[in-house]
Amino acid sequence: MATSRRGLLDATASVALAAALLDGVMAFARDAEAAWSVALVTLPGATVAFVLLVGLVRALAVALWSRTPAPARAWLAGAAFSAAGALVGLALFSGTGVRRLGLQRPLVALATVMAAALGVALARRAERPRIPTWQLSVAAVALYWIHATVLVRQYELLHALMAVVVAALWCSAASRGVREPYTGRGRWTTALAIALSLGSSLGLARSNRARSAVRRVAPLGQYFARGLGALIPRGSAEDSGRRALRSGGPSLPLTRGDVVLVTVDALRADQLRALGGRGRMPRLDALAARALLFRRAYAATPHTSYSLVSLMTGTHARAAMALGARFGRSATLAGRLREAGFTAAGWYPPAVFSVDGDRFAALASRHWDLNHASENWDDADTRVRSALQWARTLRSDQRAFAWVHLFEPHEPYVQHPEHPYGRGSRERYDAECSAVDDALATLMAGWSRPATWIITADHGEEFGEHGGTFHGTSLYDEQARVPLVIVADGVAPRVVSSPVSLVDLLPTVLSGVGATLPPGVEGVDLGPLARSDQPTAVAFAETGNLRMVVDGDDKLIVDTTDGTLERFNLSNDPAERHNLADESPARTRGLRAMVMRWEAAHAEAAAARSRHAETVIPAALARALQGDRAAAPEVVALLGLVDEETARRAARALGELGDDGAVVRDGLAALLGRSPPLCDEAAVSLVRLGDERGRELASRVLLGASDELQRRRAALGLARWRVSEAVPVLDAWAIDERASDAERDRVIALLLEIRSPSSRPTWERLLESPRLAPVAAEALGSLGDAATIPALHATLARWRYPLTQRAVVDALLSLGDPEAVARMAVALGAGDPLDRVSGLLARAQEPGVAVAGWRGTSRRLQRRGIYPLSARSWRPVQRLYLQLQAEDVGTVTVDGAEAVPVRRGAQQIVVTLPRPRVLRSVALRSTVGVSVAMVAAVSMAASP
Repeated sequence: MATSRRGLLDATASVALAAALLDGVMAFARDAEAAWSVALVTLPGATVAFVLLVGLVRALAVALWSRTPAPARAWLAGAAFSAAGALVGLALFSGTGVRRLGLQRPLVALATVMAAALGVALARRAERPRIPTWQLSVAAVALYWIHATVLVRQYELLHALMAVVVAALWCSAASRGVREPYTGRGRWTTALAIALSLGSSLGLARSNRARSAVRRVAPLGQYFARGLGALIPRGSAEDSGRRALRSGGPSLPLTRGDVVLVTVDALRADQLRALGGRGRMPRLDALAARALLFRRAYAATPHTSYSLVSLMTGTHARAAMALGARFGRSATLAGRLREAGFTAAGWYPPAVFSVDGDRFAALASRHWDLNHASENWDDADTRVRSALQWARTLRSDQRAFAWVHLFEPHEPYVQHPEHPYGRGSRERYDAECSAVDDALATLMAGWSRPATWIITADHGEEFGEHGGTFHGTSLYDEQARVPLVIVADGVAPRVVSSPVSLVDLLPTVLSGVGATLPPGVEGVDLGPLARSDQPTAVAFAETGNLRMVVDGDDKLIVDTTDGTLERFNLSNDPAERHNLADESPARTRGLRAMVMRWEAAHAEAAAARSRHAETVIPAALARALQGDRAAAPEVVALLGLVDEETARRAARALGELGDDGAVVRDGLAALLGRSPPLCDEAAVSLVRLGDERGRELASRVLLGASDELQRRRAALGLARWRVSEAVPVLDAWAIDERASDAERDRVIALLLEIRSPSSRPTWERLLESPRLAPVAAEALGSLGDAATIPALHATLARWRYPLTQRAVVDALLSLGDPEAVARMAVALGAGDPLDRVSGLLARAQEPGVAVAGWRGTSRRLQRRGIYPLSARSWRPVQRLYLQLQAEDVGTVTVDGAEAVPVRRGAQQIVVTLPRPRVLRSVALRSTVGVSVAMVAAVSMAASP
């Protein structure tokens, strides 16, 4: 028996090393640079460790099987196969189409039953057929190839199951060859495998960069890296000492003249030529050349509402609201300047409160504390002329504060005939920025009074640099970084490299004019930076679960959900492509600690702004209220040490965090015997975390609580058990415009999963929201009620956003609308191109009938091709959608249009012809080999 075990270990080690070789080849094919960085030990060791672990589990299963009495083997096989069948069912039937048809659960149940029956049948066979070893090996290699090359990074559960099956098949094949006794060669093979596994474990545990590389390139080894990464503890706030943000110095000399603040919506910092732009804003470029220009200025949050409130109050608004602030009495820049003798006016669109507007209702009703407020949808030219007309009414001895917010660069991007850069999204965005530049020139030329000028933006805008679009979804520079230009008498032109935040503008202006700062201001005076950069300058930002700090050239982004860290050197890597989180670990830990201290400091600032300055929220609870999961264990420890009100707040925060570890759930369960209010709060949080111990009490809260917020939280938790009484509460929450966007998004996602027919009025109501219309359309399509078709038609006409247009067309096809194809053809040519058009057309059995086009099987890679189109009728077309696969990075030219860049792999490209014309075939040329699967040609409506 000893020899057999040693031989089995030797065989498993041998096949693990062979798998590591194959995994290494595939890793270099995926990304040679990343694979080379971990090629010596970490990459092969991760694969070896994964195969050895699978082999160990397989050996234990075989041992258990051999010791199980024959009569019980059928039950054991049935249980094991049913579990495997359920996993395979979940992996296979989790697609949108299956969920939309309501077939996911029946199909998973069917897979479970069939697998259980198969297991029982195999166990009861007296003589099981023995599959030849070579067939096992071939099956494993074939399955490995599918796992490594097909639908990579999609269907993660299915890929994980395939990886386990591949390793198990190889181990099974290897065990067939255990014949010889343990030899010296086998000893060295096993020793090498174990050494590689241990070395890889050490390397992955110590290096975030290694974990990232292995996860990205190793088809099998990635799963060992992921599992090990989940076990690594996170850092604490004690990793580095606290330091001052910025040294002192004189403020800006703003004691004479007006202060004019111009904020531009969605204006990227790199639109300025000095910051990397293409010269599309020449007036602003000229102004920046004679101004104080900040190279690294950041919005507090890349959302208009949060960013402008942060600017106007000198606080990080999102964090302040997480701690309970509603800005009912908060001091604003305009209010403090009025106290200092200024008259204040502002011109801005209603969109400044489009995100979580109800939370800023008090501030909106006070009109930012302005003397004169003009809130409307005027274009930039009209808004500027209104401001100039107001300025002409001022007395010469009256100091004024004027704020003008220009909305043009916000999507949807409109073409401007005077700036004909092109029809693409980026070109239209540039045209919007040029229109703003024209308006800014008019404003400055017409403002005849002495003034300090401040020009900035509420956030940037992304165009796919990190896989996203628009704003509010990341903290990379294209979204979070903004231009900041200050022109003031007595301030010499200078480019400031130190990082700053828009929350710094309130203390900078108030200090410059000699006004008193309100309590609890989190920004700092930028005056000292007019003379020299400050080594202690830092900037923070946040959005969703992401936090950011920029300290000198270093930038750290933290995902508080799972502790993921990204660190970039902005001087060497301005595009933020090379994650340095694992290099100089002490530096990374220090930056992480700065973020944690910054989160905790919000509580002190909030207390200073309140009437109860002595009441400071514990630091751990402050971090938890802002969504930092790493604070959960510390909050649990607080539950028995604080007063009841703070304990209730802590229990609620633990439910919101979503950390369902045993420590958190047991800590909440210990509160179930306390006072009724605390007990109810703990029960609701328990069901939010999926713990049955709170279900009975949470059901009582849902049915009888007078606190609507608590009922809603109970409904959110109980919905996982499909408690029918929860649905009406969630429906009301979803359409409540007073609720935050994050709350509504969470509720809507749950309602989409439940798919209750009673929610139809809710979904139809949500079609009226430009932000929520896509998910509402998806939900209505999945409900299958044709009565919703008129509402969907109205939505197509109302909202021209590509995401909404595609979702509505998809829903109409699901509902069998006879007009769906015709409306789809219009949507394909109106406004911006739609995404994933090939799948949409395939559902409609197009192109080739109502939509001109061609669809064929995958061809060999080629650089030239002619594709004959077919259609029921011919009309001039101008936009072409192509679904293709490219062998490498290059460009594609179609029928004389401008060359379109392509990347390696499958993708959709969109080509715009110079003018409309009738096409009966499409000629394609490419600098790399491409394989075309679909061509669709549509006419274009005028851009909105």
